[in-house]
Amino acid sequence: MLVLAAAFAGYFALLLSSDLTRPEPAGFVFEIHDSAMILRELAPSSPAARAGLEVGDRVLAANGRPIRNRLDWLVVETNLQVGRPLRLEAARLDRPQSVSLVLFRA
Repeated sequence: MLVLAAAFAGYFALLLSSDLTRPEPAGFVFEIHDSAMILRELAPSSPAARAGLEVGDRVLAANGRPIRNRLDWLVVETNLQVGRPLRLEAARLDRPQSVSLVLFRA
């Protein structure tokens, strides 16, 4: 019984720590089409909007990693940290641009 209580306490501490240190959402909804991540919705005043991204932008890479499918984005999203810039390479009307999103604590 003591082992079960210790496991529960450890799990609870992990959940609490994860919730308190998670970054805010980037503020966009995307879809993957033809191996490209395309922004479909953008929340006003979100980190993505503040960085200058717009609906229709194609995200080519994040922190130097190419984004070709949802799994590629999941790897980047899983490793986001509060206060650490997320560098995105994007294209708008086939013109490349670099933006940096800084995510604060949620």
